[in-house]
Amino acid sequence: MLFDPAAKQRQDRIPPHHSLPLRRRGLGATLVAPGHNQVVPLEPEFIVPRDGVEKPDCESRAVRRWLATHGLRHARLRPVYLGDELFSNQPICEAVLAAGGHFLFTCKSTTHPLIQEYLTGVPLPSRTVKVKRGRETFTHRFRWMTGVPLRDSKDALTVNWLEIEIRNPAGKVTYHNSFVTDLPVRRDNVEELAACGRARWKACPREGGDRERDVQHPQDQRVSFGAQLRTWQAAPRVSPGHTQPAG
Repeated sequence: MLFDPAAKQRQDRIPPHHSLPLRRRGLGATLVAPGHNQVVPLEPEFIVPRDGVEKPDCESRAVRRWLATHGLRHARLRPVYLGDELFSNQPICEAVLAAGGHFLFTCKSTTHPLIQEYLTGVPLPSRTVKVKRGRETFTHRFRWMTGVPLRDSKDALTVNWLEIEIRNPAGKVTYHNSFVTDLPVRRDNVEELAACGRARWKACPREGGDRERDVQHPQDQRVSFGAQLRTWQAAPRVSPGHTQPAG
């Protein structure tokens, strides 16, 4: 987690009957890869008020600043940026493409009802794979659809949708997720794309309210390694003996 050591030292010198609420938010980048537990940190981007900007800073603006600052430098790696459903919107997808990258973002039916309409009542291509984990065999099912609009507008980006569902030996669903991407989705690569989408969780914090954002890098249309982008927020610290007001 990123933090400001100087801010902590300043707060440690505050008398016990005072408090100084601290909130630090930022966007961190981390290299991740399917099949590997190691991660490598990259450049961060802080979410802070900007001089001369009336609107408050946010994750979306921080992501686009990160892409504008570092995206072209990483373009030679043909990066595929990963993130949750907050990233699967047209402004961020357009920023990714403008920076020379690709995207593979989580897409939920609740946040993308138009895509859900396209999927309803349509027979979709699918692929089923049996995966051994120790003595147990799990069933991975993949479905996909190509050429769906990202939003309900004339200038909507056309994206490809894919889904992964995992069932344990008893038939219970233990994992389900879906993604949108500008990369081609086919029977021979849908399993690998889903694995790359799931690789971002390697840098997911185990507690707290952090979200994560990711980047992957394909070679010859086969994703091999990547960089995760993750936002973090440090909760306010209250001095001992002081009750923080509600709100």
